[in-house]
Amino acid sequence: MIRIQVLILLTWPAVALVGCTCSSQQQPEPEAPASLGGSAPAPAVDEGPWLPRCSEVVVQGTLANGQIHEASGMVASARHPGVYYLHNDSGDEPRFFAIDETGADLGSYTVAGARSVDWEDVAVGRCAEGSCLYLGDVGDNRERRDDYVVYQVPEPAAVGPGEHQVSGVALPFRYPDGSHDSETLLVHPATGALFVLTKSWTKPSKLYEFPMPFTPDQPALLSERGSLVPPTGANQVTGGDIHPGGAGVLLRTYSHVFFYALGKADLAAALAAEPRVLPAAVEAQGEAVAWTAAGDGYLTVSEGAGSALHRSHCRAE
Repeated sequence: MIRIQVLILLTWPAVALVGCTCSSQQQPEPEAPASLGGSAPAPAVDEGPWLPRCSEVVVQGTLANGQIHEASGMVASARHPGVYYLHNDSGDEPRFFAIDETGADLGSYTVAGARSVDWEDVAVGRCAEGSCLYLGDVGDNRERRDDYVVYQVPEPAAVGPGEHQVSGVALPFRYPDGSHDSETLLVHPATGALFVLTKSWTKPSKLYEFPMPFTPDQPALLSERGSLVPPTGANQVTGGDIHPGGAGVLLRTYSHVFFYALGKADLAAALAAEPRVLPAAVEAQGEAVAWTAAGDGYLTVSEGAGSALHRSHCRAE
């Protein structure tokens, strides 16, 4: 987490897709397209290319739990409709939080036996228990660590206010070429493949993949799969999420939100292609982005207690 980036961000305007004048001010929220209601299933991977046309960003709610003061990662629950999981940046306990679509508090969840050096992103994916969270202790601002780890934690059976404890397994890893800073964790919804995308101030970000099957508590050597340079704005990739139907990848930087079409393509090839620029709110220290569980839009949130949840509705072209 580098605070100086805030000064740079404020010089860039919000980006719109089709005449969008995106703003963090409260506005009437447009209706979701009839074919993409909240209960609609996400488009399947094998349905071919799916390109989103997304609405202007609106404020959907605010974070009610004051303990969420440096939101760094966010993802929609695959088990509980309308629920999202978030976690703080470095310096917090090894825990995550649950909220609803308006930011209402649905509890905090401490991961037993885990530690938190610099948690930076969270993803959701299939696992033996049905649905698991993947919490990435992958931050390394000075690029000196050799103890990176992803925690695989089954989604809680129930969510609600209060403090809770959950358990999971550790998936430690190392890179094949030294230390890297990262703020982006990606899990493919169909294959369960787990990826880490690095963060860089001047060089291309690199994509690495975990070997499968996962071996808890045994350090895995990741494989380099490709690289990426955002086409405009800030160079630093600060979060990402693969569409629940596998249609595409959302990546955010301090200044933009990008969509990379995926479908049946290889992830590395998808990220090497030209992305679509999607509407993005101006956020003081925005790092988190998440698809809705239905894949009909996405949410972003900034660091800071009481931060606003920004939402854009999307439909297929």
